[in-house]
Amino acid sequence: MYNYIYNRFFELSSPYFDTGKNKFLCKNRFTRILKYLDFKKKKNKYYYADLLIEIYFLLIYPIFFPIAVFLYFNKYKIYIIDNKSFGDFLWEMSVLNTNKQNKKILIPVNSNFYFEIYQKTLFSKLIIIKNIFFSHGLLILNNYNFLHIDILDKKVVIEPKHYINYDYPLDHYKNLKEYILAKKLKKIDFSRKKLNFKKIKEFNLRLKDKNLAIINPRYVLGRNDEIRNSKINIFLKSINYLKSQNYLIIIFDDNKKFTKFSKIHKIECIDISKEINKLKQICAFYHCDIYIGSYSGMAHLTDLFKNKSIYTDEVFFNSIIANENCYVLPKKIKIKKKIFPYVDNIYNQFPNVNRNKNVLKNISFINISAIDLLKTLKVTLNNKKIIKPNKKNQINKAFNFIPKKIL
Repeated sequence: MYNYIYNRFFELSSPYFDTGKNKFLCKNRFTRILKYLDFKKKKNKYYYADLLIEIYFLLIYPIFFPIAVFLYFNKYKIYIIDNKSFGDFLWEMSVLNTNKQNKKILIPVNSNFYFEIYQKTLFSKLIIIKNIFFSHGLLILNNYNFLHIDILDKKVVIEPKHYINYDYPLDHYKNLKEYILAKKLKKIDFSRKKLNFKKIKEFNLRLKDKNLAIINPRYVLGRNDEIRNSKINIFLKSINYLKSQNYLIIIFDDNKKFTKFSKIHKIECIDISKEINKLKQICAFYHCDIYIGSYSGMAHLTDLFKNKSIYTDEVFFNSIIANENCYVLPKKIKIKKKIFPYVDNIYNQFPNVNRNKNVLKNISFINISAIDLLKTLKVTLNNKKIIKPNKKNQINKAFNFIPKKIL
């Protein structure tokens, strides 16, 4: 319960009010409480905890007015970041980093924040506040509209967590948080920035002279989304082809799950649990010529560096892709004995299929084939220009990035 309340302070300090179906902009604290009483029908210990936090913010934030005025005249702004998701962190920080208002942005975080090395290397002008006392004070000050900075610019926002109970049709895409941020990320390219790799000077120099491939087969357990995982043997043909083309191949591993595989196939395996190796990870994506793997976690560094990428075993069939320089190879849907081709309209019916438990009872998913991955890799490497996706509309859906040869 303590951790829940601790995290809810961050959630509820936002000017967006969460209805469970979406978030809408509601800046007035008193109005928020009335809305809360109206929307939240299920009354349990979490209901009362959230209500008390809402009342707490309403009562205490006027006391902080002199501090708010001081921060305002000293050109400070406050933004509450999502520090649970690495992808959200990278996207939001990238957009904040382009702030042209000449404001100093303060970002309060909690003890779950583990992205310091990425912040210092990629977003050094943004100020992270991790001290529990000052961090909490900034959550209260964020209630002043003149201090809060809003990068979404929307009255209604739909987040991934809302997908659990709702499958949103395509006409809602422009309210999706990912869509809003991905649109802004199009104009952001970190590959041209000068980054500081002095602590890993030898590693940086070595990568400059290499054709570099990063392999990232997703294998995460215990998060109720194992259907997103890949089978590493699918990558083997592509790995051998990359070797034949004199590519240095790197796998970043966090719990030694690929150590044995890397030794057998002579791939450089870097333990990402070590802090210095997180800097090496940034450096590797900075120099990366081709990324192959899941579009999650570290893959969102490709959104910043615009690396040529092949995103594998995707089950967010209609998810938003921020890096347009890519191909996507989704898993195929199987119902009973029938495997549906990508051109079948069934894929458009499940924008949030991996979160819909009722759907999962009736269908299974087929991993991509090693041959399809190898075909896509050869097309990608031979394409010297930016990959042109198979786009049918202006929305960067995953399905618009399936290579035509695979369709």
